[in-house]
Amino acid sequence: TERKLFFVSFADEASPVQAVPEGVAEVSVLGPEKSNIDYLYKKEKEHGSIFDRFLVAEDCKREDKKKPPRIKNIPAKRKEAALLLSFLAAKGFQLELKAPLSMYWEEGNNLGLKLPYGVSLFVSEESSCCLDLFDLTEKRIEKLTVSSFDITRMNLKNTHIEELFLLDEAAVEFFYDSIENTEFYVEKVSFGNRLNPKNERFLKLIKLVHERETTAPRKIKKVILNRNSFFDFLEEARRIPQRKIHVEDLGIIQTGKDTGPGTETSTRIVVSKRIGIRGNACVLLFIELGPELN
Repeated sequence: TERKLFFVSFADEASPVQAVPEGVAEVSVLGPEKSNIDYLYKKEKEHGSIFDRFLVAEDCKREDKKKPPRIKNIPAKRKEAALLLSFLAAKGFQLELKAPLSMYWEEGNNLGLKLPYGVSLFVSEESSCCLDLFDLTEKRIEKLTVSSFDITRMNLKNTHIEELFLLDEAAVEFFYDSIENTEFYVEKVSFGNRLNPKNERFLKLIKLVHERETTAPRKIKKVILNRNSFFDFLEEARRIPQRKIHVEDLGIIQTGKDTGPGTETSTRIVVSKRIGIRGNACVLLFIELGPELN
């Protein structure tokens, strides 16, 4: 079905809600193996600075409701950007800036933008140049996703992060190596599907969480074990003393006919809230379902 797009304008002379001119923007809903909706902007000369003043919005189809929408650019004027961030917070957007942005500050107000609670933040080496736009100290951030970036390079003093999503090995290694010197608090940690299950720091971080180390996250929220890595992870997990690893959300793709390591001695994964399994049913031999599992 055809999607009709609208934008919210911050220009004084414009109508607040207008249809997006044809050929300017489109919504790209990624395939079922992905978990996001991308809003792609096609800037054309005849539309001038329209992209400094609008947010593309639409009513998602029912099957897309669970995919977090991402936005990759914000208005260059500080006042307009602040209004937009409030809207993004209410709608649960993830902010994923891709290129340096020149922000126009009002006279006498050169403080960083406040990131309202509800806006998730994605940070990579590529997007780290945009961090100077924001004041991230003494805040409460719902979700911070990190890819191949040292999170300690961010000024997060006295900030409470509800979920720190470490997408790949580099992010895990940076965080683990600096965990004793962090000035922020992480409530829950999640691990993405770009991790090697044999990574030593990955296993050590799981161990720290379960030993309730003072500087470690309190809980593991989500673990994604794709690409037939589940049984490899169980083999490596024998190296840590915990025989049960507690997670809230577990995602597994394990194909083939392997039966996994011996069930008498292997680590079990206890899942408390949500689980998704594709492929080999033998993985269930190593999983315990918590009483709250939906």
